[in-house]
Amino acid sequence: MKTMKTFIHISDLHIAEMYRPGIEGKNKRTEKTWLIAQSDKDNHDYIAEFCESVKEQFKSKEHDFYLLITGDIADSSSELEYKYAKVFLDQIVKELKIDKTKVLIVPGNHDVYRPLCRIAADKDPEKPAYLQLEAKYSNFKCFYDGFYKEVGKTFESDKQIVDHLALKDEKLLFVGINTNYKIDYEDGDGAVDIDAFKNELSELCEKYEDYSKIAIFHHNMLSDSDENSSPYGSWDKDDWLSFKGALERMQFKILMFGNEHTRASSRNLKIHRGENAMYVSDSGSFALHDETCVPAYKVYELFQDKNKTILKQYLFELGDVGRVGVRKYGRWCKQINAEHDELEEYVLLENKTNPFDQEVKEDLPTGTTESDSVDTSKEIIETKEGPTDTGHVDLESLADSVFHDEMMNIIKSNHLYHPGHFHWGKSSRSHNWIDTISLLNDRRYIGMIQEKIREVVKEIERVRKIKYDVIIGLGMEGNIMSTQLLLDDAAYTYLPYTYRYDDFSEFEKSICFKNNDGKYKNVLIITDVVNKGRMLKNLIVEKDAAFFNKVEQIHIVSLFYTGNYDDRKIPVGLKEIENKKIEYYSLMQLEVGECPYGDDFENTCTIYKEHLCEVYKFYSEK
Repeated sequence: MKTMKTFIHISDLHIAEMYRPGIEGKNKRTEKTWLIAQSDKDNHDYIAEFCESVKEQFKSKEHDFYLLITGDIADSSSELEYKYAKVFLDQIVKELKIDKTKVLIVPGNHDVYRPLCRIAADKDPEKPAYLQLEAKYSNFKCFYDGFYKEVGKTFESDKQIVDHLALKDEKLLFVGINTNYKIDYEDGDGAVDIDAFKNELSELCEKYEDYSKIAIFHHNMLSDSDENSSPYGSWDKDDWLSFKGALERMQFKILMFGNEHTRASSRNLKIHRGENAMYVSDSGSFALHDETCVPAYKVYELFQDKNKTILKQYLFELGDVGRVGVRKYGRWCKQINAEHDELEEYVLLENKTNPFDQEVKEDLPTGTTESDSVDTSKEIIETKEGPTDTGHVDLESLADSVFHDEMMNIIKSNHLYHPGHFHWGKSSRSHNWIDTISLLNDRRYIGMIQEKIREVVKEIERVRKIKYDVIIGLGMEGNIMSTQLLLDDAAYTYLPYTYRYDDFSEFEKSICFKNNDGKYKNVLIITDVVNKGRMLKNLIVEKDAAFFNKVEQIHIVSLFYTGNYDDRKIPVGLKEIENKKIEYYSLMQLEVGECPYGDDFENTCTIYKEHLCEVYKFYSEK
């Protein structure tokens, strides 16, 4: 019988101490959790009931269990609470036969030991309380190191990534993240040290480049609670955006968390709309209970074949509380996902047929042979984004190869390059094109592009010491790519492309802001593709000349530049605009817009070098 990989997700155990120092009488928090830090038969029965529910549900197959715990193991991070946390977790791994190398634990905000954090901050006032790492994680580290003693794992308080699980055969990676960076003795929002996190994440994901990736952490990134209506869950807006963007850029598939005590799952984060966004799953609270919180946990079964990898989701809640013949806390009952607005499955990988894998039936030699085939998995054209001459912002530091490599792989794997005779208009002709609409139809790719655009724009603002008066999203694609910039509350407008104006109503065809008094001096335009730039010239000097007459500075950022390489700093159409300070930046140089190439096409033609489609040689070529 084949062993089924199965992942148990629990969160928010909130093991509470009955009598706490400085608190008179019993700790009232113990009235809200089924797990008390003491030797009590009910505690062990609660854990035993949980283990039995798992074994009963999955007894029909041989299961290889993994355990994912997304924080708040203790209620106040006391030594006694962690003493019993180890007892309870040891009971779970023993009952379910889980090797401790298959257990992934991250801390929650209740796992910060606040009394010692406060003392450390008082002794060292030069260092913010939230950076008193050794103090605030002191008890959690003792628990963590003790639990993993036999397998040699230790908790490093200065790391953003706590641990990871890599399943080699299944190409599946779980990454455990500590989101307590800004938590101190007065609590705080979910956050990571974003620069350190990006470096750690990049280094880890480089080792597991072709794996499906799942993040587990504590702080919820969406809110299903009536008490919390923030679209950013328990995060500050800027931290939420940075963290989400970093995960999207590394193409994480699922985000698993806890914290809010209300189980939920979704195809995408709520403030966005997108069929292919990162999934999110909140397991709910494992032991905390009150009038608004029903204890819950989730189990995910891994199903895999050559074309698809999915996690099938099972939801369990504590029910039958107070029923005769049932223990006082009730019993674990499997729920019907649809009745709780829960997903049935999470799609991690779905292979699509490559149209260029089909045999070429015409009797023509192709552009690649066994002897001279291009290894598209490794060869990447040299990236030369961003002008570096005096008067331009130096974006070389932002023009990292990671973004270029990822984008090129996305274009190739999704077959977004289309050959053939294709005309945009009189001023812009192309024999081939990049399907940016399909690219921007995938939430994962949108997030990666939005983050890069935001990064570039913020760097321009920082170096130029300006704040844009108005942002223009040019075309539907530019409108989509500008979304993260709108969160800064800048004035914003959308315009259709000039050559599609006839498809729109009159009120849509002009910038909706009046600029007779020169109020808008610094303008940012976001668009998807620039070739010669004459469409932009038409917009600035003709279509909306009344608005642009008193604009002093125009910055244009595009996803792709597909024109002549020599003109990449300022496309020819933009050079022709007089009396305006214009700067142009592209996220990616992709010279595929003009044909034919010269005799050196094998070295200069992006289509040929990157094998973007099938290339036919002439009959005269051998």
